[in-house]
Amino acid sequence: NDVKAYWEAQPPSPILKTHTFLDNPLNGGLETGNLNLISGDPEAGKTMLMMQILKNISRDHKAVLFPFEFTVRSMVKLQRQIEGEDYQNPNLMIIDKGYDISDIEREIRIWAKKGCRCFAIDSQMRVENNFTKANTMEERESEKFSRLAKLAHRLDIVILFIIQNSKADTSTGTVSPMGSKKGAHEATITIHLKRLKDDEKNGQKEMRQIIFSKNKQSGTHFVKNLKFNPFKKTFHPI
Repeated sequence: NDVKAYWEAQPPSPILKTHTFLDNPLNGGLETGNLNLISGDPEAGKTMLMMQILKNISRDHKAVLFPFEFTVRSMVKLQRQIEGEDYQNPNLMIIDKGYDISDIEREIRIWAKKGCRCFAIDSQMRVENNFTKANTMEERESEKFSRLAKLAHRLDIVILFIIQNSKADTSTGTVSPMGSKKGAHEATITIHLKRLKDDEKNGQKEMRQIIFSKNKQSGTHFVKNLKFNPFKKTFHPI
């Protein structure tokens, strides 16, 4: 009874709407307190999907982007090409310094105190882990995911983390980050983008398949074919 009373007295966890096709399988949006992974085939559009989600979340909430895979100048230039030269997003902060996981943790704590609810990191291979007692490369890699997952839970925020994976990492049907067998288990949700075979005749050159899984449970929960809009740099269900 005490447990039931405690549970019923707790406010519901905040939900960050993505304003995309993902809100349906997410039961309304991304629940705070969780680490979420975005993976995919090479050139499938992982960064573009992350930006689509992040820009939409920042309609309602402050958000922070760590664009370690590209320069701030190139990112702003691309967004102005898409949205127009007057494009501005006062809710989206960009931090492109401090590649070590300790630096990233510190920045996340600072901006979480300022009211930011969503943080996006691009990507796993650019994040360093130098100040650690881990003995092996796998332990060093796994530690990145463990620290981010604990931070998301402690600060009640959403962290989106783009990961790299090989064919061997997805051969069992479970997406694992490159170099870490434990990494996927630290995440609540993994979103995997798969390139479908190009078919110019049938207009399928920009076709993708999205595979959405909840790692705390078993099995795939959502699979859908998408089409990538190369002009708007966004994904839409077919």
